[in-house]
Amino acid sequence: MGLIHTDATTLTKVQGSAVGIQPKCYDNGYWYKKNVYGCEDQSEHLASLVLMHSNITNYVFYTTCTIDDVPGCVSRNFLLDNESFLSFHRLHELVRGGVSLDNIIRTYDTCAERISYIKESLYDTLEYDCSEYLSQILSLDALLLNPDRHFNNLGVIINNQTGCCRTAPIFDNGAALLSNYRDYPSDIPFEEHIQHVLAQPFSGNFIEQAEEAGIGLQLDYNGLYTKLLFEPHSRSLDVLYYQLEHMRDIIPDLESPKIPFIDYDSSIQDI
Repeated sequence: MGLIHTDATTLTKVQGSAVGIQPKCYDNGYWYKKNVYGCEDQSEHLASLVLMHSNITNYVFYTTCTIDDVPGCVSRNFLLDNESFLSFHRLHELVRGGVSLDNIIRTYDTCAERISYIKESLYDTLEYDCSEYLSQILSLDALLLNPDRHFNNLGVIINNQTGCCRTAPIFDNGAALLSNYRDYPSDIPFEEHIQHVLAQPFSGNFIEQAEEAGIGLQLDYNGLYTKLLFEPHSRSLDVLYYQLEHMRDIIPDLESPKIPFIDYDSSIQDI
C-alpha cells in the first residue's frame, strides 16, 4: 500500500472508548485510521489474517498503509446505501430513554446474566438473535487479547428505510495483541503483560466471557501458520504465535477450511 495523504477536513473521531479513539478519515468508500499508541495497524491486519483462516465470514479486512507519514491501516466501508451502524450502546439509549447500557450491565452480578440481558434486549427490541455474533467475537477477543471490546463497537446494521437489521461484521481489533505500547511497554516481556490484560464488556476474564457466550471461533491452524510465515517480525506477531499455542485446546481446528479471500481493493488511490 502506498502513501496516503489526507485533507484535514476529512478527519473525524468515532465514538468509542478512550483507547479506541484514533484519528480516522473517510474517502471514496474506504476508512483510513492512524496509529496512536503503538502498532494498531499490525494488530488489525493480523486479526484479519486470523479471520481469513477461520469459520467466520462476516468481518472487515484491514491492510497496513502510511497516512501522512504515520503508520496506519485502511478498510472498506461495510455499510450499503441507506444503512447505518447502530451500536448496542446507542440502541439501548434510544429504547430506554437515555439510560446507559454500561450502568445497567453493572447491576448484574455474573457474566452469564450480563450476556443474557444483551441477548434478551436485542431480541425484544429487534427480534434479532445475537448469540452467534457474540460467541464469535468474544472467542476472537480471547485469542487476540483485545481489551477494547465495548458497547460502541458491538452492534447491528439497520436499513434506514425498512428498519430491518442484519449482523454487523467484526471490526475494530486495533487494541489487540498488546499493540498499545503506553500500557504494555516493550521493555517488559510480553508474557508478563498477558497476565494483566483485562477483557470487556461482560467480564474482565477473556476465557470466562468467551465460554459463557459459547466458543464460536474455529481456525484453520495449518493455513494460518503458513500465511504468517510471510509476515514481518513484530511483537504483535510474537503475541499471536503465543496465543495460538496456548488457546489451541479452547479454539478448535476448522475441519473443512474455507477458501481465503481478501476484502480490500489493491488499487486504492491516494487521497
